[in-house]
Amino acid sequence: MCDPGTDTLKKLIVKNFESHKDTSVVFSPGINIITGDTDVGKSSLRRACEWVVCNRPLGTEFINWDSKSSSVILDEVEKYRSQSGKHFYKCRGITYKAFGHGVPGAVTRELRLSDENIQGQHDPYFLLKDSPGQVARVLNSVTDLSLIDRCLKEGKKRIRKTITRMEVIGEQTDEREAKRKSLLWTEEAIKETAQYEQLVKTDRSLYIQIQELEVLVEKAKNPRLKVLSSLPTDLARVKAGESKEKNLEAEITLLQTLISQAKAFVYPSVSKDLEQVQGIRLKLSESEIQALEPLIRKASPVSLPLAAKDAQALRGARDRSEDLKTQIAELETQVETLKASSAELKTLSEDYKQQKKAFDSELKSLGICPLCGGEL
Repeated sequence: MCDPGTDTLKKLIVKNFESHKDTSVVFSPGINIITGDTDVGKSSLRRACEWVVCNRPLGTEFINWDSKSSSVILDEVEKYRSQSGKHFYKCRGITYKAFGHGVPGAVTRELRLSDENIQGQHDPYFLLKDSPGQVARVLNSVTDLSLIDRCLKEGKKRIRKTITRMEVIGEQTDEREAKRKSLLWTEEAIKETAQYEQLVKTDRSLYIQIQELEVLVEKAKNPRLKVLSSLPTDLARVKAGESKEKNLEAEITLLQTLISQAKAFVYPSVSKDLEQVQGIRLKLSESEIQALEPLIRKASPVSLPLAAKDAQALRGARDRSEDLKTQIAELETQVETLKASSAELKTLSEDYKQQKKAFDSELKSLGICPLCGGEL
């Protein structure tokens, strides 16, 4: 690179380029003029500089006829080309390859030279025969005014791109706004969906309650049908029990009457006989009575039937007394049994009436007629 603040080259080293095998040129500050005889290689030095600065000429024709490669060093930049196709730039120790027909940017920035800095021997005078547009382009390139053009061009390009993008964004905004307006119904739909979900939950809850109620109704129907089916039998049993209760009460009344009559009519004579028997028993024992029987038999024929009759009457009275006692005890036992049965039957009747009343209330709560079993 040239020294800061200067635009002059320092050195040029050419090896195996056209007629130069190994030529070194050291430039002085300011203007340098190369002179010499014809065909000694003055133009080759210019072409060597052009080869480095512009990557021209192409190919390998410039390589010295008895060499396999050529290289040119211009200040800190070296360019190398071989007959085998090896081709590279080296700038400050960095090698650049695969650059095609152009020049690596690092080389251009290092040399700060371009086509405008190089003129051929037979080229027309610099800028004198060029058109105004070409002159302006060259001046812009030399003074770096092209940067302004590039900036303006890039600015206009970006403005156009921005305008295009704004138009696209505006269209997208309009489309999205239209789409947003077309989707305003979704807010109501969301509210309706929430209400629908709540209704679904409520419906599920009601459905579960209905199922539970159906199960309860089925459970209630089975006992109801069972009770209704057994109701005629229970009613018949109640009626039979009531009839039996009445019969028992009649029997009890009859037995009580019989016992009263027995006590009224039988007890006096029995009591009299018992008193006589007891009086005799106080005087004579059973063994004595038995011992008296032979004596009575030996007595006169007139007194014997009388004594035998008395003894027989005595025994008959005693036996009747015992039989009457036994019968009275049995009757009293039967009366007590009938009373107990009557009390038990009354208890059962009261229990049945209470159960029937509760069952009728339950049937009415279920909407069923207690009399016919139909729906109310």
